[in-house]
Amino acid sequence: MNKIIFPFIIVCLVIIAFVIKLNYKEKIMENAATTTGKVMSEFQRGKLPYCEFTYTVNDIIYNKKQEVPMHLKNKVTDSTYIVLYDADNPKNAMIKFK
Repeated sequence: MNKIIFPFIIVCLVIIAFVIKLNYKEKIMENAATTTGKVMSEFQRGKLPYCEFTYTVNDIIYNKKQEVPMHLKNKVTDSTYIVLYDADNPKNAMIKFK
């Protein structure tokens, strides 16, 4: 019985994380505004590539971390991208890599 419960819990946590991430992106897209941002560094969390980027809204500089698509791994540092942010809460943002 215990051998079944642990994988089930892991699957549930992955699904919950995916739903939270999807809701986060939807919230930004509902009330999106744009600015530009610059990727300052790249790093890995486990096997996934991430970047840290900065962007400015109303003269306030924000720092954010985001997963990087695998095909752009080690290619985004010092690059400038469009940043989508929630106009009501600019600290919620994401880089538009496309």
